[in-house]
Amino acid sequence: MADTKTLIKQAYSAFNKRDIDGALALMTEDVSWPKASEGGSVVGKEEIRAYWTRQWAEFDPRVEPLAVTEGDGGKVRVRVHQLVKSLQGDVLSDSEVLHVFTVKRGLIAAMDLGDEADATAGPSAAFAHHKDTVSHRKSVHPTRPTSPVNLQGSPGASPVVEIRSLAPDDDATAFRTLNEEWIRRYFTLEAKDRETLNDPVNSILVKGGHIFMAYAGAEAIGCVALIPMKDAVYELSKMAVSPDLRGRGIGRRLLQHAIAQARNMGAKSLFLGSNRRLKDAVHLYESVGFRRVKPESLPPMPYSRADVFMEMPLG
Repeated sequence: MADTKTLIKQAYSAFNKRDIDGALALMTEDVSWPKASEGGSVVGKEEIRAYWTRQWAEFDPRVEPLAVTEGDGGKVRVRVHQLVKSLQGDVLSDSEVLHVFTVKRGLIAAMDLGDEADATAGPSAAFAHHKDTVSHRKSVHPTRPTSPVNLQGSPGASPVVEIRSLAPDDDATAFRTLNEEWIRRYFTLEAKDRETLNDPVNSILVKGGHIFMAYAGAEAIGCVALIPMKDAVYELSKMAVSPDLRGRGIGRRLLQHAIAQARNMGAKSLFLGSNRRLKDAVHLYESVGFRRVKPESLPPMPYSRADVFMEMPLG
């Protein structure tokens, strides 16, 4: 297993370094490989070389192995963190996906996209959705990330999650219901809550803000918003995760994604208001770099429940 694990990690490392020769040296001559950004598959090293060259001319994909599990028949399942950016640096997909390798005589003989659509079908969603967006819509949003997502593992395991931006014509029902759940559970819906949740398009998106939704399969399981203030300052607001999926790192993924997008937009700082009752949330904010500040140092907070005020400089 140690040699197999090393082989797999070397392959991912070579791919991320754009070292085609180094990656191909780890494969058999008749290796089979899926064309995630185009659909179908290719056979042979030179076909892979040509495919990767085309892919890298259009996208900037990075894949980092998170867990490697060896099975029967030379099959190796690898859970990976897949980050796909445009050549301009915008995040198109940020997710965890499954790759299944076949290893023969110490070399990679095949790779398949685990738990995805048939490899003979069209492009993986991580790439196909981006192509559709470019072809049919120009958006004011900095990203429209999407990727193949499937629930997998034991009941206590984390689902594979995709995070994508909510567009003005997308269904925003989940954004409202996810937030209403935690607010009603601990507090009372306030006037500003109703204004924002009943019309997030005009309350957030039209003003230049952004809403990021987390999905497991077709189900929306989390959300967070960036609301613009003055001088490139944004409020991080309306962060929520489905009750039965809390504690599995989804909130952290959403938070890190929002921070990364804020940096890409040139934001100078983020701020938020929380409450001492939400100890897990406050600890999460602190763990990624938010620090407590006096409320008078921030823009006015419209929620009476806010008694913890935090800021994160991004400059």
